Amino acid sequence: MKTDLKDIKLFAFDLDGTLYIGETAVVGAVELVRFLSKDHRVVYFTNNSTKTKSQIRDKLERLQFACELDDVYTSSSATAAYLKESGINDLYVIGSPGFQSELKDQGLRIVGNGSAEGVGADGYR
Repeated sequence: MKTDLKDIKLFAFDLDGTLYIGETAVVGAVELVRFLSKDHRVVYFTNNSTKTKSQIRDKLERLQFACELDDVYTSSSATAAYLKESGINDLYVIGSPGFQSELKDQGLRIVGNGSAEGVGADGYR
């Protein structure tokens, strides 16, 4: 089955090791994303939970990738969306400051372990 580029609506890219390595864009990546962005939506995914969506967007912009905040999807933002959808708002979090910040930015509350809804082992909620 042959697919024409015009039939593709969206391109999704992994970040670290694909579009950049550390603080350096992979050769040709900026130009590729720029080319694809003319006629398609481009979004960015990362499983790096240590950075917020804003921090990832800022890094992409520093490296010359065109990017809006709504184009960035992180494991932290997916976790926050799941927790909100599940109605779990009070969380005891063991994680990086970036992870905690992303949860707070999404309207979730970080609390001490004695009052957390999100502990969840052995039937506790």
